[in-house]
Amino acid sequence: MVHIKVVLDTTANTYDVFVDGIRKVSSINFLYASNNVGQAGFRINSGDTGTLYFDNVKVYSQSTFIGGPPSPVFDVKNYGAKGDGSTKDTAAIQAAINAAAGTGGSVYLHDGIFLSGMIQLKSNMTLYIDYSATLKGSTSISDYPDTHPLTYNTQLGPDSNVNKALIYVNNVENVRIDGGGNIDGNGDSFTTGSEPQRPSAIYSVLSSMVTIQNLYIKKSGMWTVVLAETDYLTLRNLNLYVNILSNRDGIDIVDSKHVLVEDVTVNSGDDAICIKSGKRRGVEDVLVKNSNVTASSTNGLKFGTTSYGAFKNVKFQDIMIKDVKYCAMCVESVDGADVKDITFQNIDVQDTGNPFFVILGKRSDRTTQDDVPKTGTMDTVKFQNIIGKNMKNTWGSPISGANRSDGTKYRIKNIYFDNVNITYKGGKTSVPGNPPEYALGQYPESNLWGDLPAYGYYIRHADGVFFTNSTTNVSPSDVRSSTIKNDVN
Repeated sequence: MVHIKVVLDTTANTYDVFVDGIRKVSSINFLYASNNVGQAGFRINSGDTGTLYFDNVKVYSQSTFIGGPPSPVFDVKNYGAKGDGSTKDTAAIQAAINAAAGTGGSVYLHDGIFLSGMIQLKSNMTLYIDYSATLKGSTSISDYPDTHPLTYNTQLGPDSNVNKALIYVNNVENVRIDGGGNIDGNGDSFTTGSEPQRPSAIYSVLSSMVTIQNLYIKKSGMWTVVLAETDYLTLRNLNLYVNILSNRDGIDIVDSKHVLVEDVTVNSGDDAICIKSGKRRGVEDVLVKNSNVTASSTNGLKFGTTSYGAFKNVKFQDIMIKDVKYCAMCVESVDGADVKDITFQNIDVQDTGNPFFVILGKRSDRTTQDDVPKTGTMDTVKFQNIIGKNMKNTWGSPISGANRSDGTKYRIKNIYFDNVNITYKGGKTSVPGNPPEYALGQYPESNLWGDLPAYGYYIRHADGVFFTNSTTNVSPSDVRSSTIKNDVN
């Protein structure tokens, strides 16, 4: 199954076709001229796209209708930008940004490839990358200075994970990145180096009222779109293709609140959509819907691994997850996070390592600044209307708390599986023993314990795990039980 998105341009009377977030064809003419998407006629020749199998083709969505750049317009070419793909236009673009700051207007990139190092957006403005334009990252790491946002967060800074970016949004409000164009992080040039020495495509921190929409983003050098301590945030109609190397996440929501993500397609080399917390601020009130994710090296939808603050009131709805190496849906609290009211609803899973990984425990004694370690909690995680097939691996789904050697108990509570129908991969001819307890120093991944004694669910240290109208199947046949419960009330 593939996800097809057709984007119509009624001004040029052309359309583009995206397959799993990758632009396959562009600027194909309508069958006849039309200024109304409801009356547009178009066809796809097999020679244009190769052999495609269509399932639930979505012709257009409301977010596809892209208006022009808001006035006043600050054309980067009037500030010296060349857009020839070889001249560095960083200074010219930044000059236009500085002029647009506070005006409510837009910095306008059009008709060209604009090579740039880091640019920093200001409040009350739009960065408008037109369909005819590409903002392309410089290949020189010296063009991306270290960022020093005024916050202590274990995920941010030169000595941590996120540090450099092509588009940097720091301590501002009412900012939009829009236009229907392209952002190319030029990540092929950053195949080596630690995380803080590789640039993200977009990095927002300590900001509010940020909207990122109607863009094709590819080849980030690090995590692609990083949203840290940013509230009232909207991501809409994005196609992210960063499946070039590992450690290229798609979307990372870090200690942010009041977030909407809709109509995005993420094809990533690491976690596709990841919710993290590097301080006690935590993540709250997030809705991700109508999206499609692929993660060739790791996980599809993930909470953690970094998990200091709470994860509360987060919902993933109407999502297709496929071609994932490890786990489709991961909920991890291993740094003290309180996890509460998490929902996965209407999820289609196929060709993944396994569908679920839920873990509560402690991986280290590391803390955030001026803080002390705390025991995390997990209460009310719901999996509703889930279909899973073509699992790649035989290890099953761990749903586990932990009993530590110092006597600390980590118990998960109220995990619900409602109308969950999974066909697991079988073929085992012997039953493995019970896995050891989750211990300090272990990185929590769904294959942590290898093959479990159940082909489906291995559940332990839990109070209330409920299955309603659900089926657990296996293919080929397997000698293991479908479900094993250990220390479960």
